[in-house]
Amino acid sequence: MIKKIIFYSKDEYSGLMTRKEKELIAKIQISQLITDDPYSDDFYYQMFTEKKNNENQGETKLNWQQTYLMKQGKGGNLSSQMQQQVQHLIDGRKQKPKNTQFSLEGALGKIALNSVRNPKQLLQVNKDKDSSKKASANSSEQPQTTRLAHYKTLASIENVYTYVLQLEQKERQKNLKKEQSTDNETDANEEETEEEKQEKENLINKIWNELKIKDEIPLDKPHPFVHFLSYSKGKKVIPRVLHFLSKEQSLAFLNLLLLRLNRLDVCADNADPVEVDLFINSVVPPLVNFLSEMPLCVINGCFGILLKCYSMTWMGKCKVALAILTVFLSRAEILRQDISSEPTIAPNIQKDLQQWSELYDHLFNLLRNNFVSLFPENGSDQDDVCVWQFLAAIAISAQSIEYQKSLVMEVREKVFETIKSVDNEQGLVNVNLFLHALGIDASQIELESSA
Repeated sequence: MIKKIIFYSKDEYSGLMTRKEKELIAKIQISQLITDDPYSDDFYYQMFTEKKNNENQGETKLNWQQTYLMKQGKGGNLSSQMQQQVQHLIDGRKQKPKNTQFSLEGALGKIALNSVRNPKQLLQVNKDKDSSKKASANSSEQPQTTRLAHYKTLASIENVYTYVLQLEQKERQKNLKKEQSTDNETDANEEETEEEKQEKENLINKIWNELKIKDEIPLDKPHPFVHFLSYSKGKKVIPRVLHFLSKEQSLAFLNLLLLRLNRLDVCADNADPVEVDLFINSVVPPLVNFLSEMPLCVINGCFGILLKCYSMTWMGKCKVALAILTVFLSRAEILRQDISSEPTIAPNIQKDLQQWSELYDHLFNLLRNNFVSLFPENGSDQDDVCVWQFLAAIAISAQSIEYQKSLVMEVREKVFETIKSVDNEQGLVNVNLFLHALGIDASQIELESSA
């Protein structure tokens, strides 16, 4: 106690503030932490909390495939994607060579004891080895144009994120003003000013220019938009971009995507499964929302592009192409049922229905006697999900019983094989997705086979 008194007595500023003054300062500091716009002062935490809440709420929601085909309950896309990411990391870790003592020896110079006859040596660098490495690097160096395109694509992605963040911030501020002015109806219903509309339009135009969708480039040459989608960050930002684009811009986006589908990294033969799942779960869902507002003539046009530009052999082996075909088939069937329920059908709508019927017949004839070949060889049940979803869409869209019978006869052995696997829960879900489109269930097939 005496030591403390002596210590504080030496400090000339000790005891200047009373306890109440300290509490007042603490209150001021706490009040400065409170803000009216948390997204500006604590953006990352707010976005993390919002994303976490959406994930918790989304556990009971249907994924876009099940929503389009039928109500199946909780899907397993998220868990399977996580498993594939973990497996990808494990495989990558195994491929990395371990650092041995031999490889690290001499990295910081030779080990020696200091003495008069044996002084400490400086770092020794093998000049011959370094010169050979430089020569090999120069010989295998990529062209300057390719490297420049790489840097331009990365810069475009960062610019798009910057513009999207600004648009989202303006949208949040607008919603915040509406919430604060709920008491005053005139202020709550106040529209955007011309200046705000112009700023928003300028940001959207900047995003559109960065995507370079309107650039007229021959199909046999690489497109900047394809490079944009080859990066994970480019795929992840697409849902946020399509949220602000107009219908005409979104349609141009979809048109270019279909024309350049075979150039995408996720459609290559050695595509990374993690990138494929990222594309299907990031790029496809906003396109589903966009197509849900499009008429049948647009679906016919997009579907015709796929059948004209690509062979069914290639699309049948491409997971992304099958997913997009499933979206078009499901959307067209929904529109066809809605149109059929109307008492009178306009001539142009009747023409669209006839065109869709011809497109479906052409697709089915291309796949006839080849439905089983759609399943990947030695593929897991998770790899078969897209195929079963596609077959379910084919079955739902079948306009005659003959088509359904032909489809069932071709895949019946695959159905029985999957059902017989007792511990194959994911496979049973896949088969039921297809069988429910035909109006039956796997349990009924088990009863019939055992009877």
